[in-house]
Amino acid sequence: MDKQLRNEKEMFLASARSFAEHDPESIPLLIQVLTSGLQKAISQEREKSADMEIIASVLLMRKFKNRDELIKNKLKKWEGKCSLRWDWFLHPETEKREE
Repeated sequence: MDKQLRNEKEMFLASARSFAEHDPESIPLLIQVLTSGLQKAISQEREKSADMEIIASVLLMRKFKNRDELIKNKLKKWEGKCSLRWDWFLHPETEKREE
C-alpha cells in the first residue's frame, strides 16, 4: 500500500472513530455505508474472477473465433486492478519500444 493511500485510510478511520464517539446513534448508518462498500467490492471481485475464468477457458480452446480480441477486452476491463500486469499482451507495441 502506498504512503498516500495509507494516510487516507488513517484519516478515514480517525474520522469514523470521531463520528461514532460524538454521535453514537449514527453508528448504524456508518455500518450501513461500510457494508455497502464492502458488498460492492465483493461483487466486483466476483465479476473479475468470472472474467478470468472466461479468459482461461478461451485460452484452452484453440479454435475459438476472435479469442485474442475477447481476451484483450476482458483484460482491458480490469487493467490496473489485477495483481499481474498485462501490458505485454494489451499493448505489445509499447513493450517493443521500451526494449
